[in-house]
Amino acid sequence: MENEELKYSGIFCRLISEKFLCCVSVKKIDWQDILKELSTKDEDESLKLQNILLAETLNHPLNQKYPLKLSYQLGFLKYIILTLEERGVEVSEDLYSKFQELLQSPPPSSDFSFKHYKAADDKFVTLKESTSIVSEGTTGLCSWQGAFVLAEWCLENSVVLNGKGILELGSGIGLTGLVVCKTCLPKYVAFTDVHESVLKQLCSNININTGCEDNFDYGPEDQDVLLNNLWEGKHILVAKLDWISFDLDSIFCELDFPDVLLAADVVYDPSLVTPLCKVLNSFFEKKKDISVIFACTIRNQGTHELFLETLGGMGMTPKLIPFNSKLIFHYDLVGNVLLYSIHKET
Repeated sequence: MENEELKYSGIFCRLISEKFLCCVSVKKIDWQDILKELSTKDEDESLKLQNILLAETLNHPLNQKYPLKLSYQLGFLKYIILTLEERGVEVSEDLYSKFQELLQSPPPSSDFSFKHYKAADDKFVTLKESTSIVSEGTTGLCSWQGAFVLAEWCLENSVVLNGKGILELGSGIGLTGLVVCKTCLPKYVAFTDVHESVLKQLCSNININTGCEDNFDYGPEDQDVLLNNLWEGKHILVAKLDWISFDLDSIFCELDFPDVLLAADVVYDPSLVTPLCKVLNSFFEKKKDISVIFACTIRNQGTHELFLETLGGMGMTPKLIPFNSKLIFHYDLVGNVLLYSIHKET
């Protein structure tokens, strides 16, 4: 295979790689182009391309260091091997060897695995996520679609975030805030949540992505600020913020008050709507011109309407932001996600 042809075919491998690294369902991956390349080249060229595909997926450095769910890797590789065999294509011995290696791997020791989301160029956000929607009594140990939509908005509006102090409410395991850290130029990013398991996982994911995991030390439970690192000129803060009982001054005793407030998929429980709105109101009382951007997945229309009504009752005005998700990230967009800019009447 000529170098240019190999490079051209390698593009298909990298497109597959992006989807593999974030565990897109094997059935939802567009295999047409790469399978055509593998099936129509002569045997030597096809084997070379198969090995490139292997290097860009299962043997990718990110998967080697922070492996995807074992069952997903097995299903991915099994699909490739069976499809090539069905087409009468000689299968690389390296593919068979990798499959055997995975079959002999010990079962997972926890209910967590990794996913890697490409944010820009060669910048990936690596997340350790729960393999279950509900884990340890919370839904905050996996990523939700609102976080992806908000992260895409941040990527397309990075100029709004550059040089600003940013706080995220209900950060979960950190997708949106980490995208901002890796692709924008904020003064600082403050991640907040309340559940202890979520905060621990959040701190861990931040340290994985900033290369600080070797000296990671989760702060004492009785402290509001659990992590405060300087990374590439940006302060990264993790703080416990209970919407029912909170003290904003204790979090920002060493940092300027935030310029931008972000939140994704935090409107889901009717009992938390009033506390959430009170927190927002407190931010506006501290800084009238703070920018507030919410991504709301409409799961229950009644809860959503309650949120809007409660905002209005406290003098806050939500304004819809026209935004069509371009699916920069690979995820399932199910249902309607609305983006709001929230302002306080003066």
